[in-house]
Amino acid sequence: MKPRSKALLAVVAVLALGLSIAGCYVETTDPYHEPGVYLGDLEVKWRIDGSQAVGHCDAYGIAQWVIEARGPESRSVVLDCRQNWWSSESDFLAMYEGRYSVTVTAVDALGYSLAVQSATVDLVDDGYIKDLTFQFYPFDFGY
Repeated sequence: MKPRSKALLAVVAVLALGLSIAGCYVETTDPYHEPGVYLGDLEVKWRIDGSQAVGHCDAYGIAQWVIEARGPESRSVVLDCRQNWWSSESDFLAMYEGRYSVTVTAVDALGYSLAVQSATVDLVDDGYIKDLTFQFYPFDFGY
């Protein structure tokens, strides 16, 4: 290959590399976001017959609540029935935007499922916390 052809080929390669890198660059001034990444906030709450009474734990044999969010990313948390305000609080903050399937499961001391509820929610980066509340009833536990 002639020297001129090698030089021309090198220039084309450098330009192609430069264009591919330039196409991926996104500038941001927000120190809390990665470039091109948008995060939404979700708080999951649950009640039994409209109440958060800890007495429900013993009445229905609930030892823990398992809360799962599956979508662009997946997170889950296991919370003690008697020592929680029946809310995920900050466990689902700063999640990637998108559609999530959220499940709340009441489990007994042996880990068996007593009652399950699910819903779908869309998270967007709008500066607000998306509130998703599940309502269980005695018949969900077989009463």
